[in-house]
Amino acid sequence: MARTLCSSCGQPLATCLCQFISSAQHSTSIIIIQCGKESQHPKNTANLLPLLSDHITLVQAADVDTMSRLRNNIESNPNKYALLFPIPESQSIEEYVQQNTPKIEVLLVIDGTWRKAKRFFYENEWLQPLSALCLSREYDSQYAIRKTSVTNGLSTLEAIAYSLNELEKADVKPFLQLLNGINTVFTQRMPSDVKARYK
Repeated sequence: MARTLCSSCGQPLATCLCQFISSAQHSTSIIIIQCGKESQHPKNTANLLPLLSDHITLVQAADVDTMSRLRNNIESNPNKYALLFPIPESQSIEEYVQQNTPKIEVLLVIDGTWRKAKRFFYENEWLQPLSALCLSREYDSQYAIRKTSVTNGLSTLEAIAYSLNELEKADVKPFLQLLNGINTVFTQRMPSDVKARYK
């Protein structure tokens, strides 16, 4: 039997996150490109981010028409865009902000496991001429319910929050409030032996 979903946050009613959702204020637009079946992962954080802000858009890498339009927009005005992606050529956001005027208008973020995100980047050569940015320092991840093999890896929610703070001093509280809600709601429903795996 299919579970009833919340009409606002899209989560099953038992794990509704609406009480943790508040408006985030920022001027930089965020476009999240989701790889593979990431949108279907029950612990995905990116799915919820458009609920925080009208400036956050979620697109599926498999959506050929949408991706084609995005590529055309980028290629027609590449200086408006930058890609948050940690490669050797990446520049820290702090350095980028100091050296570039005007600032970027759109930050692209690839949502997926590191392996899938890396493959997507190298398979889509039109992304590679863009300015590649990385966070200016290491952050401790507060995402407690999904493991990663990447050292100092962050959830997409955290990476976007800290990027916006570095780009324009945006308040990250709405993002971290949602993350805390995700941790709380999902942890409460975990059996004790499962909880122990994430400590």
